[in-house]
Parts: sequence; C-alpha cells; structure tokens
Amino acid sequence: MSSRPLFVKRTRLSYRLLLWASPILIFILAVVAWKVKRHEVLAWWTLPSDSAGAVLMTSSPPMQPTETSGKPDPNIQPESAPAPAIAALKTELGQTSPVVQGSLPSTGDTTAALKTALDQWSTAWRAQDVPTYLGMYAADFLTPQRMSHRDWAQMRSARILGKQKIQHAIRDVQIDQQGLSATVKFTQIYADERTEITDRKTMQWVFREGRWLIKREATD
Repeated sequence: MSSRPLFVKRTRLSYRLLLWASPILIFILAVVAWKVKRHEVLAWWTLPSDSAGAVLMTSSPPMQPTETSGKPDPNIQPESAPAPAIAALKTELGQTSPVVQGSLPSTGDTTAALKTALDQWSTAWRAQDVPTYLGMYAADFLTPQRMSHRDWAQMRSARILGKQKIQHAIRDVQIDQQGLSATVKFTQIYADERTEITDRKTMQWVFREGRWLIKREATD
C-alpha cells in the first residue's frame, strides 16, 4: 500500500481543519482588535483616576474658584455702598458718627440761637446791610399784600438804602419754641432822620439748613 494516499488524506484533513478554524481565528482577532481599539478610545476619553470631580475642558477654560484667605483681590473693585449703609456700619462698629450740621439744638441752645439771630437781623437793619438783612428771611416768607418775594425785596432795599441813618433797638424778648418753628415777640424802637416809632412786633421763625430764618412778621 502506497504512502501517498495517506499523505493526501492528512493534507486534506489539515486543510479542512484550517478552513474550519479560520473563521474562528478571524473572529478572535477581530474581537481582540475591537477590544484594543475600544480600550484606547476609552483611555483617551476617561479622566485620570486622581482628578475626581474635574470638569472636561471645552473651548474656554473653567473659572478658578475665588480663594477665601481673607486678603482682598486688588483686581476686584468693591462696590460703593450707599451713605446710609456706611453710617449704619460705622455705628455698629462703635465708631462715632459725625455731628450733622443743621441739627436742631436743645431748648436752651435754641433760645440763645434765636436771640443771636434776632440781634443779627437788627444789626443788619441798623447798618443798612441789605444782603445780610434780606438773608435773614426765608425764601417762602409771607410778604405783605401778597407781593412777590422779589418785589418785596426790592421795596425793602429801597427803603433801607433811602435813609441817611437808621437806629433800631429791641426790648422785652419773648420766645416760644415748638419743634422747628418759634414765635418771637419783642418791643422794637425804630428811628431815622424823619420818623421815630416804638411798637410791639411778632415774628415766626423756622429752622432750616442749620439756621433760623424769618417766615412771617407782623407789627401790633
């Protein structure tokens, strides 16, 4: 019996086994290649294990969190707080609040302030100092005969400056203060080169912008 047919049979069997195993081998190689490729892709997308909570970088980098070390950032300008808020904060911190100019004084100080204002008014009238004299009257002074404040001021200026000399004295001052207003009664003695008058006068004063001003006046 020749050995050739046996060799042929073995060759055919090997060939069949190769044909049968080739798809399995190809499948295994494909799976391995797919796993390798998938592993590379996942490795490229997966964040490192020590960067838990990190944010994936996009077109713009994430903002860095502000440190709370207590030191102010020189690049950040603080917003300006309203004046009342600053004053309240200073009060809470125990800082002394500045005295507001124009605050209403106490009763004793008010009496002294009103007497001083009354003396200034009389002195300005006597010295024929029209700007100071008119400055003692409030802008809403109740003028006689419903005159405008401007017409009344022009009339008073003409009368004061039209005198050669004016004498004016105040006696028996009575002051009744009620909050931001006060009623002042006194006896005045007026004299110029033509007239000499002694009468009783009543004035209503109002406290505005840190000073007392004349709101109304009448002669008995």
